[in-house]
Amino acid sequence: MLGFGIVINFIIFPFFFLSGALTPLENFPWAVRAMSYVDPLTYGVDGLRAVLIGTSSLPVVVDLAAMIGFALVMLFLGTYFFEKSEGV
Repeated sequence: MLGFGIVINFIIFPFFFLSGALTPLENFPWAVRAMSYVDPLTYGVDGLRAVLIGTSSLPVVVDLAAMIGFALVMLFLGTYFFEKSEGV
């Protein structure tokens, strides 16, 4: 449990830096931009930017669909691995 904070930092910081929260996605090189479109936080930041200031890279519907899709995938993966670990 003590090492969990270190491990989570290795997951959260790349997601945050690739999300476009600090720098617009258009300023990223193409390889980094391609990785950022895999990051679900990108769609949350873009959707929030669209709602608050009216500027976004993608339509809000795409942002919402990507976040819902990612949440459903994680829900099913979590359910599968939980059942597998419990031996049910």
